[in-house]
Amino acid sequence: MTVRADPIFTLRNRAEILAIVERVKSERALTTVEFADGHAFLSNILEVRRDANVLVFDIAREAEQNRRLFASPALGFVTELDHVQIAFETAAASLVNCADGPAAVVEVPSAVIRLQRREWFRADLPTQPPVRCTVLDEVGNATPAKAIDLSSGGAALLVDEALLGQSLPGSDHELILSLPEVGRIALEATLRSVLRTGSSADRGAATLRAGFRFEDVPPRLATRIQRYVQHLEVTHLRVLRRRD
Repeated sequence: MTVRADPIFTLRNRAEILAIVERVKSERALTTVEFADGHAFLSNILEVRRDANVLVFDIAREAEQNRRLFASPALGFVTELDHVQIAFETAAASLVNCADGPAAVVEVPSAVIRLQRREWFRADLPTQPPVRCTVLDEVGNATPAKAIDLSSGGAALLVDEALLGQSLPGSDHELILSLPEVGRIALEATLRSVLRTGSSADRGAATLRAGFRFEDVPPRLATRIQRYVQHLEVTHLRVLRRRD
């Protein structure tokens, strides 16, 4: 899996790092916390204790998630400020008691990665096995496609030109996808762009890259998509850290 983004900036200055995590805390920015085994949950940073050089964050609601949390030797954190992705890694978490109940504490990270990019972060989807999609047009005609990237705001699909019919940018569709770790989802979408990319190897038909924007996504479904996209990003950022 790969991530396409604008230039990556790694911050190592402690004052800058503290300023960023304190803003994440003050804005209650939704934060994905991923364990070493690939599982993750959504959390918030509750406190930044400068003197102790630690962050305090919400634990999960489920006991099994918390077992994984405190058993994980390393954690990945991904959040967003002003459409800029913020990511960092820490060592293992410890349990701490706060006024509102139990929480988790980790050391302030020594490095924070920022990815300055366009409005929606897009992650490439796995090619094996491919993520299949069904596109329904306004009269109910169904077209099979392959999803190649995904964001909280839309998706790009590969589809044979002959199968897409007369659909034009601006037309309304319904996309039905089955995403790993998310399951089957149905989304209202608007066709935004169509680009010819080549020919299908097996049928010789022209292949189109169709870009769709999601419309009126229910909040709970948007959170599930965001969590999956951020999972892909955490995986990629770990690769970047190993190369650094």
